[in-house]
Amino acid sequence: MFNTIRHTPYAQPNGRGGFNYIAGGFQNQFGVETQIIAAIYGLLAFTTMALVLKAPTIENPTSQTIVVLIWSGGIMLVYSFLIYIFRVKNGGYPFKLFL
Repeated sequence: MFNTIRHTPYAQPNGRGGFNYIAGGFQNQFGVETQIIAAIYGLLAFTTMALVLKAPTIENPTSQTIVVLIWSGGIMLVYSFLIYIFRVKNGGYPFKLFL
Protein backbone atom coordinates (compact mmCIF):
# COMPACT_ATOMS: atom_id res chain seq x y z
CA MET A 1 0.00 0.00 0.00
CA PHE A 2 2.91 2.32 0.76
CA ASN A 3 4.14 1.94 -2.83
CA THR A 4 0.72 2.70 -4.27
CA ILE A 5 0.12 5.77 -2.15
CA ARG A 6 3.59 7.24 -2.60
CA HIS A 7 3.95 6.25 -6.31
CA THR A 8 7.42 4.85 -5.68
CA PRO A 9 9.52 3.76 -8.68
CA TYR A 10 10.08 0.04 -9.09
CA ALA A 11 13.89 0.41 -9.38
CA GLN A 12 16.36 3.11 -10.35
CA PRO A 13 19.23 3.07 -12.89
CA ASN A 14 22.59 3.51 -11.20
CA GLY A 15 24.40 5.15 -14.14
CA ARG A 16 26.77 2.23 -14.72
CA GLY A 17 24.39 0.12 -16.78
CA GLY A 18 22.74 -1.57 -13.78
CA PHE A 19 19.93 -0.89 -11.37
CA ASN A 20 19.63 0.00 -7.69
CA TYR A 21 17.10 -2.22 -5.96
CA ILE A 22 17.57 -0.93 -2.41
CA ALA A 23 17.21 2.79 -1.72
CA GLY A 24 19.46 4.23 0.97
CA GLY A 25 17.83 5.93 3.93
CA PHE A 26 14.62 5.29 5.78
CA GLN A 27 12.48 7.79 3.85
CA ASN A 28 13.20 6.24 0.43
CA GLN A 29 11.94 2.93 -0.87
CA PHE A 30 11.65 1.20 -4.24
CA GLY A 31 8.81 -1.10 -5.23
CA VAL A 32 11.11 -4.08 -5.69
CA GLU A 33 12.55 -3.50 -2.21
CA THR A 34 9.17 -4.32 -0.69
CA GLN A 35 9.07 -7.58 -2.62
CA ILE A 36 12.64 -8.48 -1.64
CA ILE A 37 11.94 -7.95 2.07
CA ALA A 38 8.69 -9.93 1.82
CA ALA A 39 10.56 -12.81 0.15
CA ILE A 40 13.25 -12.75 2.85
CA TYR A 41 10.64 -12.91 5.62
CA GLY A 42 8.86 -15.73 3.78
CA LEU A 43 12.13 -17.64 3.48
CA LEU A 44 12.86 -17.10 7.17
CA ALA A 45 9.40 -18.44 8.06
CA PHE A 46 9.90 -21.46 5.78
CA THR A 47 13.31 -22.33 7.23
CA THR A 48 12.05 -21.95 10.79
CA MET A 49 9.01 -24.14 10.14
CA ALA A 50 11.15 -26.74 8.39
CA LEU A 51 13.47 -26.83 11.39
CA VAL A 52 10.61 -27.10 13.88
CA LEU A 53 8.58 -29.68 11.96
CA LYS A 54 11.22 -31.81 10.21
CA ALA A 55 14.00 -32.21 12.77
CA PRO A 56 11.97 -33.89 15.57
CA THR A 57 10.65 -36.57 13.20
CA ILE A 58 14.12 -37.91 12.31
CA GLU A 59 14.95 -40.96 14.41
CA ASN A 60 18.69 -41.25 13.71
CA PRO A 61 20.52 -38.86 16.09
CA THR A 62 23.37 -38.22 13.65
CA SER A 63 21.03 -37.38 10.80
CA GLN A 64 18.93 -35.25 13.11
CA THR A 65 22.00 -33.25 14.18
CA ILE A 66 23.01 -32.70 10.55
CA VAL A 67 19.51 -31.53 9.61
CA VAL A 68 19.39 -29.16 12.59
CA LEU A 69 22.78 -27.70 11.66
CA ILE A 70 21.83 -27.26 8.00
CA TRP A 71 18.50 -25.55 8.73
CA SER A 72 20.03 -23.42 11.49
CA GLY A 73 22.78 -22.36 9.09
CA GLY A 74 20.13 -21.46 6.52
CA ILE A 75 18.32 -19.32 9.06
CA MET A 76 21.58 -17.56 9.94
CA LEU A 77 22.40 -16.88 6.27
CA VAL A 78 18.96 -15.50 5.44
CA TYR A 79 18.90 -13.39 8.60
CA SER A 80 22.39 -12.15 7.75
CA PHE A 81 21.11 -10.98 4.37
CA LEU A 82 18.24 -9.17 6.11
CA ILE A 83 20.71 -7.41 8.41
CA TYR A 84 22.84 -6.53 5.36
CA ILE A 85 19.87 -4.80 3.73
CA PHE A 86 19.20 -2.95 6.99
CA ARG A 87 22.83 -1.78 6.95
CA VAL A 88 22.38 -0.50 3.39
CA LYS A 89 19.32 1.45 4.53
CA ASN A 90 21.08 2.77 7.65
CA GLY A 91 24.78 3.30 6.96
CA GLY A 92 25.67 3.84 10.61
CA TYR A 93 24.38 0.46 11.82
CA PRO A 94 27.47 -1.24 13.31
CA PHE A 95 26.39 -4.90 13.54
CA LYS A 96 26.58 -7.71 10.99
CA LEU A 97 26.53 -11.49 10.91
CA PHE A 98 28.19 -12.91 7.77
CA LEU A 99 27.74 -10.35 4.98
